[in-house]
Amino acid sequence: MQSLQLRLALALCASLAGLIIIQWWIVSKAATVLSEDYIATRLEHDTESLLNILGFDEKGLPFVDSSQVGPIYGRPYSGHYFRIIHDGDSVRSRSLWDHDLPDIQPPPLGSVKRQVADGPHGQKLLVMIGTYKKRGDLFTIEVAEDLTPIVNAIEHFETKFTMAAIVLLVILILIQVTIVRLSLKPLQRVRRDISKLERGEVAKLHESVPAEIFPLVREVNDLLHIMSLRLVRSRNSVANLAHALKTPLAVLTQLADDEQLLRNPELRQNLLEQTESMRGFMDRELKRARLSGAAAPGEVFEPQREVEFLVKIMRQVYAERNLSIEYSVPDGLVYAGDREDMLELIGNLLDNACKWAKNRVIIVFIAEPGLNFYIEDDGPGCSQSELEKLAQRGVRLDEQTPGHGLGLAIVKDIVELYQGTLEFSLSQNYGGLRVAIGLPPGQIPGSSSPV
Repeated sequence: MQSLQLRLALALCASLAGLIIIQWWIVSKAATVLSEDYIATRLEHDTESLLNILGFDEKGLPFVDSSQVGPIYGRPYSGHYFRIIHDGDSVRSRSLWDHDLPDIQPPPLGSVKRQVADGPHGQKLLVMIGTYKKRGDLFTIEVAEDLTPIVNAIEHFETKFTMAAIVLLVILILIQVTIVRLSLKPLQRVRRDISKLERGEVAKLHESVPAEIFPLVREVNDLLHIMSLRLVRSRNSVANLAHALKTPLAVLTQLADDEQLLRNPELRQNLLEQTESMRGFMDRELKRARLSGAAAPGEVFEPQREVEFLVKIMRQVYAERNLSIEYSVPDGLVYAGDREDMLELIGNLLDNACKWAKNRVIIVFIAEPGLNFYIEDDGPGCSQSELEKLAQRGVRLDEQTPGHGLGLAIVKDIVELYQGTLEFSLSQNYGGLRVAIGLPPGQIPGSSSPV
């Protein structure tokens, strides 16, 4: 269970449910105990009344004047009963009719015992029994009252209390869920900021967040700042290195025209080859070093504007061939990728298509998530085996065409960096080469999961 909101909601709901159940049990028990205590108090009063009216006849047998006993004890099965036991003889209330109270072991003299027992017709009785001494005679008095009306009233109360508790529990759960959502709302804002950061709409996360997640947001912003600085520093270092190497390479190239080397053509050729190899290696590493992967915070690539600029350059470069370079870009299409990477990717493919095209080059962008486009030309095309070699580093299908054979290799590096797809095929419309590129949205280079 990965949802923090769900965890908190379930924990709070379980706590509330447990609290309501415990409260229900306590209230139910309290009602039962209070009811029994109230009845026991009344039974004590009836016992005292029986002690006052209890008498003994000439034979020493106990008797009770029925006129002094309440009418409730004279009505059969009224739920109010008493029994007086003395030396095996007993005096019972008329309410017992032909039944008797259950036999209960009497307590010691001067003490009273309370017990729940079964009575006539399935009645549940609360029985109070005590041992007393009057005029030197020991006797036991049992007074009982039916608990059925109290039990029914308590059950009715429990039913209503349960329904009220369920309604209250539902209301409290809704309140707690609302509180949890409001409490976690700042996290939703952070998530939206991350999505905006991914799309290049913001440069950093807002730091007006709760104190519990502020350190995390601050660390993310610091990391973004460090990554930007490192990218700039890396590109500057590579540029400085390239600038420093250009002069020695130029000197070496000039040495090839020295008279001594002219008299030694093999040595001169070897020097030129090594110098050219060094220059090609430097150009390749410079291009690779410019690849940064994900766009810097707050930056997006806008194909509509950038492709128009690239097409304009290609038309100038290949002006003598009078090529028709057409492009199609959906309105509002943006991609959260580094601008330099995208220019390198599209520029290499567009330049390659212009080199091989006879009259026409087409580049079409597709309105789908990420960056998806294809480039076609009406050039000579190539065989299936040649298509498989095109993405290999340094492979060139025409050695007479100027270049180091690195364009498509750099394209492959960029596509792999963004975990995209690169497909070569023959153009069904124009007969030349067709290159299709698909870059997924919101991917961190080297990662298999979205931002």
